[in-house]
Amino acid sequence: MALDDVHDPSAQELLSLPRLAPLVPMLYVAWTDGELTPEEIRAMGAAARAQPWLDLRSSAVLARWLDPLTPPTPRALAQVREHIRRTAERLEQSGQQTLA
Repeated sequence: MALDDVHDPSAQELLSLPRLAPLVPMLYVAWTDGELTPEEIRAMGAAARAQPWLDLRSSAVLARWLDPLTPPTPRALAQVREHIRRTAERLEQSGQQTLA
């Protein structure tokens, strides 16, 4: 790992925190869509970090993932995309019924 990687958002760290699981798809879209301004990304982070169910560590990781000055690497985003895909496959195979 390069010295610069210490400050880059880590996919492993993000995906290891269950409290951030509901935010993972939003974080992925926020960075891959390319439509959000740095101000919008900061506002999104502030709103998410204000949630009472986030602990201090989750808030710190979320702040790194929403820092416009240090965006996640393409490799980190690919890892997050793969995690979302695997999670969606598990949900499709579960016995849960849809609301429809």
